[in-house]
Amino acid sequence: GLCQDYSHVMLAICRAAGVRVALEPVAYAPALRYRELVGQFFLVTPNAVEAQALTGLPVGTTDQGALAAKQLVSLGVSIAIITLGEAGLVYATANASGYVPAISVEIIDPTGAGDALAGAVIYALLNDIPVDEAVRLGVSAATLTLESIDTVRQDLSLESLYAQLVI
Repeated sequence: GLCQDYSHVMLAICRAAGVRVALEPVAYAPALRYRELVGQFFLVTPNAVEAQALTGLPVGTTDQGALAAKQLVSLGVSIAIITLGEAGLVYATANASGYVPAISVEIIDPTGAGDALAGAVIYALLNDIPVDEAVRLGVSAATLTLESIDTVRQDLSLESLYAQLVI
Protein backbone atom coordinates (compact mmCIF):
# COMPACT_ATOMS: atom_id res chain seq x y z
CA GLY A 1 0.00 0.00 0.00
CA LEU A 2 1.66 3.11 -1.28
CA CYS A 3 0.51 6.44 0.07
CA GLN A 4 -1.56 8.43 -2.40
CA ASP A 5 1.23 10.88 -3.36
CA TYR A 6 3.56 8.02 -4.27
CA SER A 7 0.74 6.24 -6.07
CA HIS A 8 0.25 9.25 -8.37
CA VAL A 9 3.99 9.29 -9.12
CA MET A 10 4.23 5.53 -9.62
CA LEU A 11 1.24 5.49 -11.97
CA ALA A 12 2.63 8.42 -13.98
CA ILE A 13 6.02 6.72 -14.35
CA CYS A 14 4.41 3.45 -15.40
CA ARG A 15 2.08 5.21 -17.85
CA ALA A 16 5.03 7.03 -19.45
CA ALA A 17 6.91 3.73 -19.78
CA GLY A 18 3.89 1.87 -21.16
CA VAL A 19 3.75 -0.46 -18.14
CA ARG A 20 0.31 -1.77 -17.16
CA VAL A 21 -0.37 -1.79 -13.42
CA ALA A 22 -2.63 -4.05 -11.35
CA LEU A 23 -4.35 -3.18 -8.08
CA GLU A 24 -5.17 -5.77 -5.41
CA PRO A 25 -6.64 -3.45 -2.73
CA VAL A 26 -6.26 -5.83 0.31
CA ALA A 27 -8.88 -4.06 2.50
CA TYR A 28 -11.62 -1.43 2.52
CA ALA A 29 -9.47 1.51 3.69
CA PRO A 30 -6.71 1.05 1.08
CA ALA A 31 -9.38 0.57 -1.61
CA LEU A 32 -11.03 3.82 -0.58
CA ARG A 33 -7.68 5.62 -0.96
CA TYR A 34 -7.44 4.41 -4.57
CA ARG A 35 -11.00 5.36 -5.54
CA GLU A 36 -9.99 8.48 -7.46
CA LEU A 37 -7.10 6.67 -9.15
CA VAL A 38 -8.82 3.37 -9.99
CA GLY A 39 -9.28 4.16 -13.69
CA GLN A 40 -5.52 4.32 -14.14
CA PHE A 41 -5.08 0.62 -13.37
CA PHE A 42 -5.13 -2.05 -16.07
CA LEU A 43 -6.35 -4.82 -13.76
CA VAL A 44 -8.26 -4.47 -10.48
CA THR A 45 -9.06 -7.50 -8.27
CA PRO A 46 -11.07 -6.36 -5.23
CA ASN A 47 -13.32 -8.48 -3.06
CA ALA A 48 -16.94 -7.35 -2.57
CA VAL A 49 -16.16 -4.93 0.28
CA GLU A 50 -13.20 -3.40 -1.57
CA ALA A 51 -15.28 -3.11 -4.76
CA GLN A 52 -17.87 -1.15 -2.82
CA ALA A 53 -15.14 1.21 -1.62
CA LEU A 54 -13.86 1.67 -5.17
CA THR A 55 -17.27 2.21 -6.80
CA GLY A 56 -19.66 3.36 -4.10
CA LEU A 57 -22.03 0.60 -5.23
CA PRO A 58 -23.35 -2.17 -2.98
CA VAL A 59 -21.82 -5.56 -3.78
CA GLY A 60 -23.75 -8.25 -1.96
CA THR A 61 -24.85 -10.43 -4.88
CA THR A 62 -23.37 -11.65 -8.16
CA ASP A 63 -25.62 -9.23 -10.07
CA GLN A 64 -24.41 -6.31 -7.94
CA GLY A 65 -20.84 -7.51 -8.39
CA ALA A 66 -21.30 -7.60 -12.14
CA LEU A 67 -22.60 -4.01 -12.11
CA ALA A 68 -19.65 -2.90 -9.98
CA ALA A 69 -17.18 -4.64 -12.33
CA LYS A 70 -18.77 -2.86 -15.29
CA GLN A 71 -18.61 0.43 -13.37
CA LEU A 72 -14.87 -0.07 -12.81
CA VAL A 73 -14.42 -0.67 -16.54
CA SER A 74 -16.42 2.49 -17.30
CA LEU A 75 -13.96 4.38 -15.08
CA GLY A 76 -11.01 3.20 -17.20
CA VAL A 77 -10.03 -0.19 -15.77
CA SER A 78 -9.32 -2.68 -18.58
CA ILE A 79 -10.13 -5.82 -16.55
CA ALA A 80 -12.14 -5.80 -13.32
CA ILE A 81 -12.43 -9.01 -11.32
CA ILE A 82 -14.54 -8.94 -8.17
CA THR A 83 -14.21 -11.91 -5.85
CA LEU A 84 -17.32 -12.95 -3.96
CA GLY A 85 -15.97 -15.66 -1.65
CA GLU A 86 -17.99 -18.88 -1.79
CA ALA A 87 -20.20 -17.33 -4.51
CA GLY A 88 -17.24 -17.24 -6.94
CA LEU A 89 -16.32 -14.14 -8.89
CA VAL A 90 -17.51 -11.81 -11.61
CA TYR A 91 -15.39 -10.03 -14.18
CA ALA A 92 -15.76 -7.42 -16.87
CA THR A 93 -13.80 -5.89 -19.72
CA ALA A 94 -14.93 -3.37 -22.32
CA ASN A 95 -16.07 -6.25 -24.56
CA ALA A 96 -17.11 -9.06 -22.23
CA SER A 97 -18.23 -9.99 -18.76
CA GLY A 98 -18.75 -13.22 -16.93
CA TYR A 99 -19.24 -15.23 -13.79
CA VAL A 100 -17.05 -18.06 -12.53
CA PRO A 101 -18.34 -20.19 -9.65
CA ALA A 102 -16.09 -20.99 -6.73
CA ILE A 103 -14.63 -24.47 -6.56
CA SER A 104 -15.84 -26.26 -3.45
CA VAL A 105 -12.88 -26.94 -1.18
CA GLU A 106 -12.06 -27.31 2.50
CA ILE A 107 -10.45 -24.00 3.42
CA ILE A 108 -7.26 -24.51 5.41
CA ASP A 109 -6.08 -20.86 5.28
CA PRO A 110 -7.50 -18.04 3.12
CA THR A 111 -4.30 -16.00 3.34
CA GLY A 112 -2.79 -15.46 -0.09
CA ALA A 113 -5.76 -16.67 -2.15
CA GLY A 114 -6.45 -13.23 -3.65
CA ASP A 115 -2.79 -12.77 -4.48
CA ALA A 116 -2.70 -16.23 -6.10
CA LEU A 117 -5.73 -15.32 -8.20
CA ALA A 118 -4.19 -12.02 -9.32
CA GLY A 119 -0.81 -13.62 -10.01
CA ALA A 120 -2.30 -16.39 -12.14
CA VAL A 121 -4.42 -13.93 -14.12
CA ILE A 122 -1.41 -11.69 -14.76
CA TYR A 123 0.73 -14.66 -15.77
CA ALA A 124 -1.96 -15.88 -18.15
CA LEU A 125 -2.48 -12.46 -19.73
CA LEU A 126 1.27 -11.98 -20.21
CA ASN A 127 1.28 -15.32 -22.04
CA ASP A 128 -1.56 -14.30 -24.38
CA ILE A 129 -4.18 -16.51 -22.73
CA PRO A 130 -7.68 -15.05 -23.29
CA VAL A 131 -9.28 -13.17 -20.39
CA ASP A 132 -12.01 -15.77 -19.76
CA GLU A 133 -9.46 -18.56 -19.46
CA ALA A 134 -7.07 -16.33 -17.45
CA VAL A 135 -9.80 -15.65 -14.89
CA ARG A 136 -10.59 -19.38 -14.61
CA LEU A 137 -6.89 -20.11 -14.06
CA GLY A 138 -6.98 -17.47 -11.33
CA VAL A 139 -9.85 -19.28 -9.62
CA SER A 140 -7.83 -22.49 -9.81
CA ALA A 141 -4.81 -20.80 -8.20
CA ALA A 142 -6.95 -19.28 -5.45
CA THR A 143 -8.61 -22.64 -4.76
CA LEU A 144 -5.32 -24.51 -4.53
CA THR A 145 -4.01 -21.81 -2.18
CA LEU A 146 -7.11 -22.00 0.05
CA GLU A 147 -6.50 -25.70 0.69
CA SER A 148 -2.82 -25.19 1.54
CA ILE A 149 -1.18 -24.44 4.88
CA ASP A 150 1.24 -22.16 3.03
CA THR A 151 0.40 -18.53 2.28
CA VAL A 152 2.36 -18.89 -0.95
CA ARG A 153 1.72 -22.34 -2.32
CA GLN A 154 5.08 -23.60 -3.60
CA ASP A 155 3.79 -26.24 -6.00
CA LEU A 156 1.56 -24.05 -8.20
CA SER A 157 2.18 -24.71 -11.87
CA LEU A 158 0.28 -24.15 -15.06
CA GLU A 159 -0.38 -27.90 -15.15
CA SER A 160 -1.86 -27.90 -11.64
CA LEU A 161 -4.04 -24.89 -12.51
CA TYR A 162 -5.40 -26.56 -15.64
CA ALA A 163 -6.07 -29.75 -13.68
CA GLN A 164 -8.31 -27.73 -11.33
CA LEU A 165 -9.85 -25.52 -14.06
CA VAL A 166 -13.54 -24.63 -13.86
CA ILE A 167 -15.11 -25.09 -17.29
